[in-house]
Amino acid sequence: MVVDERSAVGTILTTEWVDAAGKLVAPISWPNRTFTPPNGPWVKVIILGGDSFRISIGGDTNVTRHTGILMLQIFDKVGNGDLTVRTMADSLSALFRDRVTAGGTNEFIRFRSPYTPHDGVDGAWFQMSCAVPYARDAMM
Repeated sequence: MVVDERSAVGTILTTEWVDAAGKLVAPISWPNRTFTPPNGPWVKVIILGGDSFRISIGGDTNVTRHTGILMLQIFDKVGNGDLTVRTMADSLSALFRDRVTAGGTNEFIRFRSPYTPHDGVDGAWFQMSCAVPYARDAMM
């Protein structure tokens, strides 16, 4: 089974970032999908790829590490304060912090410690981002 960051992030968010009734905490905007922002908080998912490099050599079981950043941009209407977006950033950080998602032999994604690099106003929206560095190892 090949593990990829897009599938892993989608599964984690849609199955674990839910309230007691099993509904998503907030609507999620996915890359290249039609999305109309609601009148309240929502999250935009961006997966930024980075370097890739071989971490093992020899034989036919070479492992390549792919690095990147999972960027979760959290939005709420300007004027609503920052408590909601900060609470959402904290819950998203806890969901991904130091998490390892396994695939096949020697294939996994390791999410690292999240950080919040940006907050501010973007038009009618107040925004805070939750950035989660990750590394995906894959057999090549």
